Amino acid sequence: MSVETVNPKTREELLRDLMVARDAVSDLVRGLSLAQFTGGSASQWSVSHHLDHLCRSNAPVAAGMSVPERLPQAPGARPSRTFASLQADYQARLSEGVKATGRFVPEPGGDLADQLAEYQGGLEVLVERVQAWPETDLDVLAMPHPALGLLTVREMLYFTLAHNLHHLRGMQARLEHP
Repeated sequence: MSVETVNPKTREELLRDLMVARDAVSDLVRGLSLAQFTGGSASQWSVSHHLDHLCRSNAPVAAGMSVPERLPQAPGARPSRTFASLQADYQARLSEGVKATGRFVPEPGGDLADQLAEYQGGLEVLVERVQAWPETDLDVLAMPHPALGLLTVREMLYFTLAHNLHHLRGMQARLEHP
């Protein structure tokens, strides 16, 4: 399976696709030179910027998954959006100029191996926590997203996947156009 074909519907497909994204990011980052890893600026993110941002973004989702009793009920009776719909909503917000703020702004410059291990470990923790959830509970509880508002847990996981793929493409573009 490649990252171009991800379109999860079930919890199991989502877990699989998160690991596909993790492996694609890892394969891209592993073996980069220091210049390739750190080349960039605050306005044109380096691979290190992207990776640090993903670590900062994935961690709160994993943390929220560990305390379902603290999560609010999902809003209204609407079903969770599909992966494609959530991805389109995210792209629309990006085109409106939404950018990372606060704790999500990356501070690159760490060791490549350490940053990559943190990224991989963070997604593995997230996957372990999602495995403990029944499929139906993903649509019952919600998590806040700074740009998209209150999302069902399923939608937040869809966002996390879409976000990792978005930044994978950003890393690829950075390496193609240094």
